[in-house]
Amino acid sequence: MDTAAYVTALLDAAAAVPFDVPAALADRLAEHQALVDKWAQRINLTTVTEPSEAAVKHGLDCLLFTALIPEGDTGLTVDVGSGGGFPGLILALARPELPLVLLEPIRKRGSFLRTAAAHLRLDNVRVVEGKLEARPAAEIPWPVPRIVSRATIPPLELVSVAAPHLAPGGQLVLTAGAGAPDLAELTAAGAVAGLKHVSRLTFQLSGGITRVLDRLDKAG
Repeated sequence: MDTAAYVTALLDAAAAVPFDVPAALADRLAEHQALVDKWAQRINLTTVTEPSEAAVKHGLDCLLFTALIPEGDTGLTVDVGSGGGFPGLILALARPELPLVLLEPIRKRGSFLRTAAAHLRLDNVRVVEGKLEARPAAEIPWPVPRIVSRATIPPLELVSVAAPHLAPGGQLVLTAGAGAPDLAELTAAGAVAGLKHVSRLTFQLSGGITRVLDRLDKAG
């Protein structure tokens, strides 16, 4: 992978938002993307491998999650359907103090996540193979303080599926593109599931990409 092209594209796209991305973090994300590219030749991780495109659609897109996770927070965070480590490994790089469980149902992707976490020296990451609905109790201390997901489950469905697995005061942070559900509809779905919608952020990224992030909290 052209590391310089990735880093330049990431920093330029972040500046245009604007969204603060330190140069050292951009280098770490490039290291992760290089691993994704290598493994994507053998298993289905992503079809986005061109450096400047991956920098925006994967790197910056996942970093946006940090806007809805309080700085310094140390609550266990479960990434549902982590795949290539999006957003889980990106969050781990950006927030080394944040403990993360990457929940991935596909064994080969789980193998990639373990290899990548070790290569990137991420002590705050644990990989668990399974589905949220199955609640792998032996490996994750349910209910948890936070669940994140990047377009792996439709937002309205995710709200109902995730709610029972959140601890009181827990947070669900999810993202969608331009097809994000209507705010009133998402708020209503959250209320039915016992979650209160507390924040929606909309970002315009380079290439005409729209990203919508929502956070819903469980009553404490």
